[in-house]
Amino acid sequence: MVKQVIKFKSIVYLIFVSALFCQEIYINKITIDGLLTATDNQIFRNTGLYPSEKFTDSNGNGFYDDSEDFDDENFNKNFDKGTQISNEHMQIDFERFTTAIKSLWRLRVFSDVQIYITNTYANYIDLKIVVEESPIVNEIKFIGNKKIKENILLDKIEISKLQRISVDDIYNAREIIINEYLEKNFHNAKINYELIDTDNEYSKDLLFKIDEGNKIKIKEINFIGNSNFRKSELLKSFNNINEKKWYKFWQGNYKRDAFDLDIINLETFYRNNGYRDMRVKEK
Repeated sequence: MVKQVIKFKSIVYLIFVSALFCQEIYINKITIDGLLTATDNQIFRNTGLYPSEKFTDSNGNGFYDDSEDFDDENFNKNFDKGTQISNEHMQIDFERFTTAIKSLWRLRVFSDVQIYITNTYANYIDLKIVVEESPIVNEIKFIGNKKIKENILLDKIEISKLQRISVDDIYNAREIIINEYLEKNFHNAKINYELIDTDNEYSKDLLFKIDEGNKIKIKEINFIGNSNFRKSELLKSFNNINEKKWYKFWQGNYKRDAFDLDIINLETFYRNNGYRDMRVKEK
């Protein structure tokens, strides 16, 4: 099986820190870019990172001062700072960001997550969280599949309408389709895919583009390096594959697993006839 390497966008921290902190550090503001179906509150709840309560920044310094008005969101009559983000050394605890990103990955909603520190103050920081949501499947379509019906392929792949999909999901479906063609002796089938925009920003049509190629048949089996046995004798050890004959049109199918089994049978035949060091080489 050919393994495809899937590359995701990197998780990046861009850190703009102008001075070492010597006191507890809190989150002031959090801006979130890239949300389509998820909400700010879902991001806050799953990351454990919360901004300070909203306030009127009367003096324009970017953080809350005692006399300024604020939205008392939990009705405790106190201004609540955002999440404390400092460690025991009174420095920014970057592990909190790593944990937050992992928590968002586990939701299987996002294909990319990045966290940036955009501003620093005396004991506050501003954060920017940038996400890219994985699309939701609107329709699944196939083109080029003349030998295998669409409903068969749909039953085989593990993707359905209204499912949120990742690149891994698409890759696994592609491998399933390739294996289905291998079972039918189409060893040169090529499967590509395309995500097509729909009327909804968050949903995509998934199109599999199939080039089936031709069936592979075994026209003839030759043995190179054999000088002690007739070809007919060696062919008797082949129980799983055969040469294609015009009068036996159903034979001659090539399957790698079956071929490998017959190579083992061939080696066993030689060893049983005293050739203990015999090996079959792949060219």
